[in-house]
Amino acid sequence: MLRCSIAVCLFALMNLTALAEDAATLAKQNRWVTSAAFIKDGSQLVTAGGESLLYRGGDVKIWDVKSGNQVASLEGQPTIVWSVAASPDGKTLITSGYDGKIILWNAAEKKPLQTIEKKGWIRRVALTPDGKTFAAAMEDGNVILFEADGGKELKTFPDGLPGKFRFVLPKGAKELTVETPNGSVTQDLTGVV
Repeated sequence: MLRCSIAVCLFALMNLTALAEDAATLAKQNRWVTSAAFIKDGSQLVTAGGESLLYRGGDVKIWDVKSGNQVASLEGQPTIVWSVAASPDGKTLITSGYDGKIILWNAAEKKPLQTIEKKGWIRRVALTPDGKTFAAAMEDGNVILFEADGGKELKTFPDGLPGKFRFVLPKGAKELTVETPNGSVTQDLTGVV
């Protein structure tokens, strides 16, 4: 896990996605940044992180990319926030934390819509391109699929590969492949999403 300033993370993201020729300098932040997602057609950046990598205060902040100013701080994640995902329309954010909480946020109102509590920490969350389904990678190696509207649990894929690092839910996908340092597992999604 890298500890970097928001400006460094933004610079890396901007170069990777080629969204701008020159990265804006964001206001100084001296806390961990573990995940980031663009919303509002790339004009805002949501960062997740916190004070430390364990049971200390978590952060979810929204930044204006052009000015570099922080425009909001979402309150409600009591521990480090490991992951943030944004719906394609930018109206909903999903965060996951060390405390086992998944929070669905109304991005416009900067308020939680729903909190889902699970046992163990959640490494990553990812949304399908249509924004209807999201996946959560659990500490125990399971991947759980949820409805984004209401948080109903759809299916659990027990695969025995703890510490999910990366997964993608492509539009119209018939399978989910999860990659970790220990290998990869592919699960059939037929009839689930």
